[in-house]
Amino acid sequence: MDRDILKLVSEIKELLGPDKTHQLRTYLARLHPSDLAEVVEEFEPDIGARLLALIDEENAADVLDEMDLESQRDVIASLSTPQIAGILEEMPDDDLADLFGDLSREEAQRLLGLMDREDAHDVRQLLRYPEDTAGGRMTADFVWVSENSTAAQAIDRIRRLAPEAETINYIYVLDGGRRLKGVLSLREIIVANPDSPVRSFMERDVVTVNVTDDQEEVARTAMHYDLLAVPVVDAEGRMLGISTIDDLVDVLDEEATEDLHGVLGGGHGPGVQPGVAAGAWARVRLRLPWLVILMFGDFLAANVIRGFAHVLEAIVALAFFIPVLMDMGGNVGTQSLAMTVRGLATGEIEHSDLPRILWRETKIGVMLGLFCGLLIAGVATLWQGNPTLGLVIGISMVATMTIAAVLGTMVPIVFDRMGVDSAVASSPFITSAVDVSGLLIYFATARWLLSALKT
Repeated sequence: MDRDILKLVSEIKELLGPDKTHQLRTYLARLHPSDLAEVVEEFEPDIGARLLALIDEENAADVLDEMDLESQRDVIASLSTPQIAGILEEMPDDDLADLFGDLSREEAQRLLGLMDREDAHDVRQLLRYPEDTAGGRMTADFVWVSENSTAAQAIDRIRRLAPEAETINYIYVLDGGRRLKGVLSLREIIVANPDSPVRSFMERDVVTVNVTDDQEEVARTAMHYDLLAVPVVDAEGRMLGISTIDDLVDVLDEEATEDLHGVLGGGHGPGVQPGVAAGAWARVRLRLPWLVILMFGDFLAANVIRGFAHVLEAIVALAFFIPVLMDMGGNVGTQSLAMTVRGLATGEIEHSDLPRILWRETKIGVMLGLFCGLLIAGVATLWQGNPTLGLVIGISMVATMTIAAVLGTMVPIVFDRMGVDSAVASSPFITSAVDVSGLLIYFATARWLLSALKT
């Protein structure tokens, strides 16, 4: 935990006495919602609920919004019904949909019953969509005006809708069938002639996403076009909501975390979160399959060593450098894998880029291999007093690191094209392939130069 948060927790504990409620309320009012959210998560749910009850409902909604879903659920269960109702009214409907989607059907229906009928309807609409799609991430609280409105009428409408809207950075222009026709900035409306129709100065080329698009694709779209919000439409072009930048940043963080666990062999799966809160058995179930796969890969490597036992018997010193060769190849393969998975996740790498990326990584692998190969060859020569042994190790290092760079780039792109989770499947495959190929190269080179090694 951050040292500053520890300090806040300690200071709040000192103010939890019944005679210090006023001081505690004043203290909490000064905290940023993000900091207070971390603080609340450190206390038992009943204490967290007490803290939220001491601040105004708008700030309490912001704090709850910053908390993880499990903590949200626990704290809400400890709040009184009036407190829950007030806080829910202040929370964005997309965040409520995330929360309710994690609750039992009965609990979600109970909380929906505490909300305003129109707000509850909006949340129910969002719950129809999978949470990892544009529909599951969008909010219906956006500002729109009719294409027949004048600038003056649009400003009046913005005044009415802005208090409930998620953002007013963009004003969307819809026709009578709620089809998206254009977009405006607040500045454009303010400086326009009050009698000018908005359709005369709106931007007609609007970037949109479909309600069924994957959340990662929505985040990529926002990044590519530098948008603070992306309009979400259905197949007929009717605007249903917007995905805002704060939610899209969360998506990128989730995807990056998921991909990192995959690259590290941790994996991820339905119903199990790989984060720090996961229990011991959950972590075992996540890691064990990939460790078993790697173990069988090691058996293949062991068979390679057994097949070249006569080479090892002739030159025992070859065994000294096996760990270095395998580790360096694995390191390069993991580095290339991480860069490629990140590129696929952010959209910087497309499937069609494979030839170009392969050529680039091959050159990188060769250059890294030459540097490390010369270094290890020099060490081997000085240590064992045998230049030919150094040559074998140096050649093997160059070849292994080049192959590792190629596999680390090619495998995730191929898996992704096949529809396989490239982050999860690539790591054990590359580790085993690099180990086996590196040992084959090493011993084949040694056998080729065996006669020279014996002299």
